[in-house]
Amino acid sequence: MIRISTKTRYALRALLEMACTKDKKVFLLKDLSRHQNISRKYLEQIFHVLRQHKIVCSKVGKRGGFYLPSDLNTITILRILEALEGRLDIVNCQKTWRNCERIFFCPSRAIWQELNTTLRELLASKNLGALSQEKDIQKKCSFVVTRGTRRKKK
Repeated sequence: MIRISTKTRYALRALLEMACTKDKKVFLLKDLSRHQNISRKYLEQIFHVLRQHKIVCSKVGKRGGFYLPSDLNTITILRILEALEGRLDIVNCQKTWRNCERIFFCPSRAIWQELNTTLRELLASKNLGALSQEKDIQKKCSFVVTRGTRRKKK
Protein backbone atom coordinates (compact mmCIF):
# COMPACT_ATOMS: atom_id res chain seq x y z
CA MET A 1 0.00 0.00 0.00
CA ILE A 2 1.23 3.46 -0.85
CA ARG A 3 1.04 5.78 2.14
CA ILE A 4 1.88 9.40 2.76
CA SER A 5 3.44 9.80 6.20
CA THR A 6 2.01 11.98 8.96
CA LYS A 7 5.06 14.25 8.51
CA THR A 8 3.97 15.16 5.01
CA ARG A 9 0.26 15.38 5.87
CA TYR A 10 0.94 17.62 8.88
CA ALA A 11 3.36 19.77 6.91
CA LEU A 12 0.80 20.36 4.19
CA ARG A 13 -1.89 21.28 6.73
CA ALA A 14 0.36 23.82 8.45
CA LEU A 15 1.66 25.24 5.16
CA LEU A 16 -1.86 25.66 3.80
CA GLU A 17 -2.85 27.51 6.96
CA MET A 18 0.10 29.83 6.45
CA ALA A 19 -0.69 30.31 2.75
CA CYS A 20 -4.38 31.01 3.41
CA THR A 21 -3.77 33.50 6.22
CA LYS A 22 -3.12 36.62 4.19
CA ASP A 23 -3.06 39.12 7.06
CA LYS A 24 -0.27 37.37 8.94
CA LYS A 25 3.28 37.25 7.68
CA VAL A 26 5.18 35.45 10.47
CA PHE A 27 3.81 32.36 12.21
CA LEU A 28 4.71 30.89 15.57
CA LEU A 29 4.91 27.13 15.79
CA LYS A 30 2.94 27.17 19.03
CA ASP A 31 -0.01 28.74 17.17
CA LEU A 32 0.23 26.39 14.19
CA SER A 33 0.55 23.49 16.62
CA ARG A 34 -2.59 24.51 18.49
CA HIS A 35 -4.64 25.26 15.36
CA GLN A 36 -3.66 22.02 13.64
CA ASN A 37 -3.65 19.88 16.80
CA ILE A 38 -0.09 18.72 16.09
CA SER A 39 2.58 18.25 18.73
CA ARG A 40 4.81 21.33 18.81
CA LYS A 41 7.91 19.14 19.09
CA TYR A 42 6.89 17.18 15.99
CA LEU A 43 6.10 20.38 14.11
CA GLU A 44 9.55 21.74 15.04
CA GLN A 45 11.16 18.68 13.45
CA ILE A 46 9.04 19.08 10.33
CA PHE A 47 9.76 22.79 9.98
CA HIS A 48 13.48 22.21 10.51
CA VAL A 49 13.48 20.04 7.37
CA LEU A 50 11.22 22.45 5.48
CA ARG A 51 13.59 25.31 6.29
CA GLN A 52 16.59 23.27 5.08
CA HIS A 53 14.79 22.78 1.75
CA LYS A 54 13.85 26.50 1.58
CA ILE A 55 10.14 25.73 1.67
CA VAL A 56 9.77 28.00 4.70
CA CYS A 57 12.01 30.77 5.99
CA SER A 58 12.63 31.71 9.58
CA LYS A 59 13.10 34.96 11.43
CA VAL A 60 14.73 35.11 14.86
CA GLY A 61 14.04 37.59 17.62
CA LYS A 62 11.08 39.01 19.45
CA ARG A 63 8.91 39.05 16.33
CA GLY A 64 10.41 35.88 14.97
CA GLY A 65 8.82 32.76 13.60
CA PHE A 66 8.34 31.11 10.25
CA TYR A 67 7.12 32.61 7.02
CA LEU A 68 6.61 31.49 3.44
CA PRO A 69 8.67 32.74 0.51
CA SER A 70 6.94 35.30 -1.66
CA ASP A 71 6.27 32.98 -4.62
CA LEU A 72 3.94 30.27 -3.33
CA ASN A 73 3.65 28.78 -6.81
CA THR A 74 7.13 27.29 -6.46
CA ILE A 75 6.09 25.23 -3.43
CA THR A 76 4.51 22.13 -4.92
CA ILE A 77 3.11 19.14 -3.10
CA LEU A 78 5.84 17.07 -4.76
CA ARG A 79 8.53 19.39 -3.40
CA ILE A 80 7.09 19.17 0.13
CA LEU A 81 6.71 15.40 -0.04
CA GLU A 82 10.22 14.82 -1.36
CA ALA A 83 11.75 17.18 1.20
CA LEU A 84 10.23 15.12 4.00
CA GLU A 85 10.16 11.62 2.50
CA GLY A 86 12.89 11.49 -0.11
CA ARG A 87 12.42 10.94 -3.83
CA LEU A 88 9.00 9.60 -4.77
CA ASP A 89 9.29 6.24 -6.47
CA ILE A 90 6.35 3.84 -6.57
CA VAL A 91 8.54 0.71 -6.74
CA ASN A 92 12.24 0.36 -6.07
CA CYS A 93 12.97 -1.79 -9.13
CA GLN A 94 12.77 1.08 -11.63
CA LYS A 95 16.24 2.56 -11.45
CA THR A 96 18.89 -0.08 -11.81
CA TRP A 97 19.41 -3.76 -12.33
CA ARG A 98 20.98 -3.87 -8.84
CA ASN A 99 17.46 -3.41 -7.43
CA CYS A 100 15.93 -5.97 -9.79
CA GLU A 101 17.62 -8.33 -12.22
CA ARG A 102 14.46 -8.35 -14.37
CA ILE A 103 14.60 -4.62 -15.15
CA PHE A 104 15.22 -5.11 -18.88
CA PHE A 105 12.57 -7.78 -19.51
CA CYS A 106 9.93 -7.19 -16.83
CA PRO A 107 6.45 -7.09 -18.39
CA SER A 108 5.04 -4.81 -15.65
CA ARG A 109 7.87 -2.24 -15.62
CA ALA A 110 6.16 0.11 -18.08
CA ILE A 111 3.02 0.20 -15.92
CA TRP A 112 5.00 1.19 -12.82
CA GLN A 113 6.92 3.81 -14.79
CA GLU A 114 3.71 5.33 -16.13
CA LEU A 115 2.10 5.36 -12.68
CA ASN A 116 5.18 6.94 -11.15
CA THR A 117 5.36 9.61 -13.86
CA THR A 118 1.64 10.39 -13.59
CA LEU A 119 1.76 10.69 -9.81
CA ARG A 120 4.86 12.91 -9.91
CA GLU A 121 3.23 15.16 -12.53
CA LEU A 122 0.02 15.45 -10.50
CA LEU A 123 1.86 16.36 -7.30
CA ALA A 124 4.11 18.81 -9.17
CA SER A 125 1.04 20.53 -10.65
CA LYS A 126 -0.43 21.35 -7.21
CA ASN A 127 1.18 24.31 -5.44
CA LEU A 128 0.48 26.38 -2.34
CA GLY A 129 -0.31 29.48 -4.39
CA ALA A 130 -3.13 27.86 -6.34
CA LEU A 131 -4.39 25.73 -3.44
CA SER A 132 -4.59 28.74 -1.12
CA GLN A 133 -6.91 30.45 -3.64
CA GLU A 134 -9.46 27.64 -3.59
CA LYS A 135 -12.55 28.71 -1.65
CA ASP A 136 -13.06 25.33 0.03
CA ILE A 137 -9.47 25.25 1.31
CA GLN A 138 -9.71 28.87 2.51
CA LYS A 139 -12.93 28.09 4.36
CA LYS A 140 -11.45 25.03 6.07
CA CYS A 141 -8.25 26.89 7.03
CA SER A 142 -10.32 29.70 8.50
CA PHE A 143 -12.37 27.21 10.51
CA VAL A 144 -9.26 25.49 11.86
CA VAL A 145 -7.69 28.78 12.95
CA THR A 146 -10.92 29.98 14.59
CA ARG A 147 -11.43 26.64 16.34
CA GLY A 148 -7.81 26.62 17.56
CA THR A 149 -8.10 30.18 18.88
CA ARG A 150 -11.30 29.41 20.79
CA ARG A 151 -9.74 26.33 22.34
CA LYS A 152 -6.88 28.43 23.75
CA LYS A 153 -9.22 30.82 25.57
CA LYS A 154 -11.06 28.07 27.48
